[in-house]
Amino acid sequence: MLISGREAAARLAEIGMPRRQVRIALDAGLAGEPVRTRAATLYEAARVAELAARPLVAMGAVYRACPYGLLVDRRVTLGGSAVGSSVEEVSDVDLGLWRAFDIAASIRHHGPFPYVATICGFVVRGGDIVEVRHIRDTVYALAVDEPGAWFDQWRGRRWPTGPGRQWLVLGR
Repeated sequence: MLISGREAAARLAEIGMPRRQVRIALDAGLAGEPVRTRAATLYEAARVAELAARPLVAMGAVYRACPYGLLVDRRVTLGGSAVGSSVEEVSDVDLGLWRAFDIAASIRHHGPFPYVATICGFVVRGGDIVEVRHIRDTVYALAVDEPGAWFDQWRGRRWPTGPGRQWLVLGR
């Protein structure tokens, strides 16, 4: 069954999403590709319901699954280009010198650094950062490989992070 964009927005507002975030999430395709007509934009009701029903990430999950930390990328769009077989580059991350150094040091000492990408709090991708590369000033590129078993706790979940910068490092 198809519902209007207005009805989809109302259903997502029930879980506390502000209208602007609802629009971003729907435009990003999180509820599937809409059917566009002259009069309305329509979404599959089941896909909107699935999105609204996504469970929250369990409290304390970061500390249990990722004891050395986790980078949450909260950017609206996810850029990237293939670097190798399963490695993808996430570019233009304004980490700053000290945070980039901290993550690179953690990779050297503990192995890959967990990475979760979200759009409006919905987890859309996960991976293991295997390299931090300087681009310019305080901007870095991250080589991200397929996620380890730790990511199963975040797949298909919602992580309401609230307002703030484009990324968070948790568990440090």
